[in-house]
Amino acid sequence: MADASLASRFTAMFIGYSALVVLLLGVMSIWASEQLERTVLDGLVVNEIKYYKAVFSSSPANQAQNSNATAWLHRKDQPADKIPLPLRKMSPGMHEDFTALGRPEDLFIADTELGRMYIVLDGKLIDQREAEFMYMLIGYSIFLLLLSAVIAKFASRWLTGPIQKLSDELSTFEPGSSQHHLSGDYRGPEVQLLATVIRSYQSRAEEFIAREQRLTSLISHELRNPLAIISGSADVLQLRHGANSPDRPPIDRIKNSAITMAADIDALLLLAREKAQPDQAALCCLRSTAARVVDSYQDQLKAKSMTLTQEISTNVELPVPPALFAMLLSNLMRNAIRHSQARSLHLTLNSQQLSLTDTGKGISASELTTITHASVRLSDSGGGAGLGLYIVDQICNRMGWKLAIFSQEKVGTEVRVEFYSNAE
Repeated sequence: MADASLASRFTAMFIGYSALVVLLLGVMSIWASEQLERTVLDGLVVNEIKYYKAVFSSSPANQAQNSNATAWLHRKDQPADKIPLPLRKMSPGMHEDFTALGRPEDLFIADTELGRMYIVLDGKLIDQREAEFMYMLIGYSIFLLLLSAVIAKFASRWLTGPIQKLSDELSTFEPGSSQHHLSGDYRGPEVQLLATVIRSYQSRAEEFIAREQRLTSLISHELRNPLAIISGSADVLQLRHGANSPDRPPIDRIKNSAITMAADIDALLLLAREKAQPDQAALCCLRSTAARVVDSYQDQLKAKSMTLTQEISTNVELPVPPALFAMLLSNLMRNAIRHSQARSLHLTLNSQQLSLTDTGKGISASELTTITHASVRLSDSGGGAGLGLYIVDQICNRMGWKLAIFSQEKVGTEVRVEFYSNAE
């Protein structure tokens, strides 16, 4: 019911309320009918007593009958053998649903000046009236429920029409699009006020998105130009210094860093843009991309006296921009080298997952819950490991992958990225 539309919920609520009202009216009607029946029955008994007093006063008979009742009179000076035995056993007063004579009837016994009078009222008429009343009550209840359903249906459409119209228009909106605007023609001041507030937020959102697009374009242009100059200068220096020159390693690092930074800029801009979606037709060779990333960290591994073992499957391709996958693996490598204090790393890459395991100090359970948040720093790490894992988490969210971190203090940590259905 929680997933039903507002109109359906209103209709169901109105019908339920109507059913409750009809039920209460039915109960009250039945109670009133019982009270009325008793009043009518009392009046009928009084009239029958008067009638049979007159009959038995003018006739010596002990039994008489009319269309409403049958009566017996036990005269004071006569034996009671002419009175049916079941009646003789009953005490004076009203006995409802008396069945000793074969079917349920109402028996009234009264002591009069002529003797004890037994009046058995014919229950057919009363039963017929009760049945007619119940049929009428059931029919009336069904009619009220059907009428309530029709009224609720039309009332819900009329009441929720403006909200439904507003909902339909909002469902066609696209972030940053200036082609769709609320019509402003809504019945009712509440919905009109809601539409006005939404239009205001829509205008502000369009301004924010436009400003974000301008800034990302400006950042892309302003950062790529210096990187192009650095990369070009590095190319010139590489030509001037041969492969055996002592200046060649730092020149190569400058060149590789410029290439890596350009790729990181592309990846970050891709994450920042709302409409950035991976090209599902373009497949990235994970093996070659991973080899390039790992090679860029060889110097850092040597400086930390760390060993790296690799278990990479061949021909692993995924529909992911190379820059995104390179940034993901680069951040994992950087965090493991800088903050794990491990002596060895193990990299596993196949069509199902990417896993990087270290034998370092591990991460506490309390820190694991927030390690992927932006700007979170591990205790005693001396660095900002949380930023790298935040970027990894954002890339996984964009690609529909699952990030899992398993760690045990003083044993090590495994960071696993599961590709799921995107894997080939």
